[in-house]
Amino acid sequence: MQEDSFTLLIDDDVISNFINQRLIKKRNPSSNIKIALNGEEGLKIIQEEFYKNNLMPHIIFLDINMPVMNGMEFIVALRNSNFSGQNLPPIIMLTTSVNPKDLDELDKLGMHFIINKPLTDAKLLKAMESFENI
Repeated sequence: MQEDSFTLLIDDDVISNFINQRLIKKRNPSSNIKIALNGEEGLKIIQEEFYKNNLMPHIIFLDINMPVMNGMEFIVALRNSNFSGQNLPPIIMLTTSVNPKDLDELDKLGMHFIINKPLTDAKLLKAMESFENI
């Protein structure tokens, strides 16, 4: 993980965020983790970190179903933002959805790394192996 970056967890489930944060910290105790409860909050965190500190998250863990702005809306908004010229971070979708419509939409958005909740140490390790910069 890059020292001058952060991991972004976006999920409206506070318990999932707590568990996921602990799992990430267990793998990398020096991780800087920021948490948002919906996609809109996630975008605000990215904007604040970029404009104040010139930082982008090195990875985003993103839930699909959330109030205010769901995961798919977040992906579209991020891609259409002022950051579209930046190297956007990899996004790992965390979901309990087995809805074929959701999975088809994620495929259309280019989201090929989907983890069924709950995130476990083994699933996190697999994700880490998939993305060299984690």
